[in-house]
Amino acid sequence: MKAIKQFFLSLIQRLKHYSESWWYDPFLGFLAAIDAYIFIVPIEAVMVPSVLLNRRRWVSVGLWMTFGSALGAASFAYLADRFGPRVVDHVMPGLMQTHPWEQADHFLHAHGFWGLSLISFSPVPQHAAVAVAGLTHMNTFLIFAAVLLGRGLKYIPLCWAIVYAPGALKWIGVHIHHQDDSGHSNSAKTPK
Repeated sequence: MKAIKQFFLSLIQRLKHYSESWWYDPFLGFLAAIDAYIFIVPIEAVMVPSVLLNRRRWVSVGLWMTFGSALGAASFAYLADRFGPRVVDHVMPGLMQTHPWEQADHFLHAHGFWGLSLISFSPVPQHAAVAVAGLTHMNTFLIFAAVLLGRGLKYIPLCWAIVYAPGALKWIGVHIHHQDDSGHSNSAKTPK
């Protein structure tokens, strides 16, 4: 057990070192961009530890990940527009025969730019909506702008919350107690 703990502590120290490098935030933007093509881990799962490792750069992390996500979405939509359904089926096999695809198709036909912005803001994966936008020949710049707006409204406040929400909760009188060394846990107290 001690070896596992030591491994994770070493990993965290290395990541902390990398998070202070000039290239780290643009690298997060790159990861957000390729998330448009690879649906394995939600990019938010990368964002949270990245902000926690270097709290003073929360704005930079939020902006780079917003930009990367919008750029990746626009590039995927462009490829779908240019090469048609076979690109979508190659990158995301079977997506076009799913219920989320049908929902995205109906929602984007009804709401266009604002619908794509809303989907990008929501916790729902945007992959199907971006593919539909590309296949329906929505302007690539509008796709970029819609995702930029939606992700920006999602990622920047999320990065802020990762850094400042614990202090804000304490400020309003919510005290969260953590497990002590003996393994006993205390529940959160709220003001009376």
